Amino acid sequence: MRPMARTDPAGSAALMTLLTFAAEGRVGDQGPRGQRRCNGNRTEACGAAGSDDPTLVWRGDDCGAAFCQPIVAPNIGAYPLCTLTAQPDPRCAGGGRFAFCDGEVVIGCAHGHALFTANRTTGAPLAESTSAMGS
Repeated sequence: MRPMARTDPAGSAALMTLLTFAAEGRVGDQGPRGQRRCNGNRTEACGAAGSDDPTLVWRGDDCGAAFCQPIVAPNIGAYPLCTLTAQPDPRCAGGGRFAFCDGEVVIGCAHGHALFTANRTTGAPLAESTSAMGS
């Protein structure tokens, strides 16, 4: 009969954490593959560094003059979205994605936030967010 090996509880916990991160696709302080977030005024997603490099990195876009908002949408979950205002727009209440006319202006909405405005007649943008990651 072989003697049983002694286990180190701290070492076992560290090994389980490492195995969990590996199973979830985490590297270092990166989140799980596919996780999305606002980082300052940037929308970011965690994914592979390249087709031949499985290292996970955060990639994204700066919202510019728009505001990165963490949106929680039914059936989609949480994702970052560049919006025209820092607060929800009451004209966009009701959730989902839609556009409507307000006089000569078309307003595009997503999940309570305005994403763009355009001239109703010409379609020329008046203001627009730069990224709608995950929308």
